[in-house]
Amino acid sequence: MVLEPEFSRALSVVSREGSTLSATLQLFWDAGQAERRVSGKKLLVKGAHVSLIGHVTRDELLRRLSETEIGNGFGNRILWTCARRARILPHGGGSIDLGDVVQELKTATDFARKRGNSRLLFDAEARLLWEDKYPELSEGQSGLLGALTSRAEAHVVRLALIYCLLDQSPKIRKVHLQAALAVWRYCFASAQFVWGDALGDPTGDSILSVLRAAPGGLSRWDLTNAFSRNKSAAELDRGLGVLLEQGRIRIEKKETGGRPETLYVVL
Repeated sequence: MVLEPEFSRALSVVSREGSTLSATLQLFWDAGQAERRVSGKKLLVKGAHVSLIGHVTRDELLRRLSETEIGNGFGNRILWTCARRARILPHGGGSIDLGDVVQELKTATDFARKRGNSRLLFDAEARLLWEDKYPELSEGQSGLLGALTSRAEAHVVRLALIYCLLDQSPKIRKVHLQAALAVWRYCFASAQFVWGDALGDPTGDSILSVLRAAPGGLSRWDLTNAFSRNKSAAELDRGLGVLLEQGRIRIEKKETGGRPETLYVVL
């Protein structure tokens, strides 16, 4: 288990050219194994279970997580969870006795190890619930939010498995799947809070921001002037195309007594 209280540092490393950190973490998430060369020798790790807990502010996350890491699958292998301070404790919160929790974890770990490589399956009720929820989980969303939550079904199954093992149950029951779905809903809402309806396309996001400030819509000429003519026609075309494809804007025709004017309006 890796604890990184300054996750922004890891994100800085991930975004460096030639860095293998992102690819390595993705391999561990997918298959529990990865290899790399160290001092000319090949180092191979198999059967690993890597758990990463990172702390970062919303502003730092938006600044540090690059489009590349969002697009290549690094971001959607993470369960994003927003948290805020619940109480003000100037003298600390005191000590917590975790003895019972630690013992329960040890017992659950022993149970999991004794199962070896045998698969844990859904029971009948859990299977029906999974079949009901799977279409929604696998459908995905558009924009940055969609890119960062596109492994919903995989996360839910893993969470349900963890709850099953903690309960030392021979099968994944409905209650385990319900708990996993509740966690995922919170993680999805957290990602929604951080990235909202951003597209992940800088030009498209900029155009959307400008159009939101003009409820009546803007013409192509208005948009060109809004960006002080610093965006090329091709760039504006691409950004507008992304917004139209994602259903974020619509085109309206305004009568002028001559040739109708084309306006772009936010939906």
